Amino acid sequence: MLFVVSCLLVGIINNQHSTINKEHLAFNITVLKLPVLKIGSNGIYVSAWQSFLKEAEYPIQSVDGEFGKGTDEATRIYQQRNGLEADGIVGNGTYSKAATQG
Repeated sequence: MLFVVSCLLVGIINNQHSTINKEHLAFNITVLKLPVLKIGSNGIYVSAWQSFLKEAEYPIQSVDGEFGKGTDEATRIYQQRNGLEADGIVGNGTYSKAATQG
């Protein structure tokens, strides 16, 4: 849930937040309007994703806000272990799975 809360707070800070209730969030991650993360992405959403991976003990070197090769590899491992398409792209499917885990 920490990952979802982090992303929600980022959305509020960036004025991308619409009215969200807890019940709706549990079933529809798209309401957060989270950006797709992939190699070359950077910023606070990447930092939140990296923190999630690191806390879940995936092989990520640092939380630096830069989605590079290391974050891509850790993301692919996360996706593979969780029955997702291991494409290294953090979109709604990966966000949804992460939301159920932390």
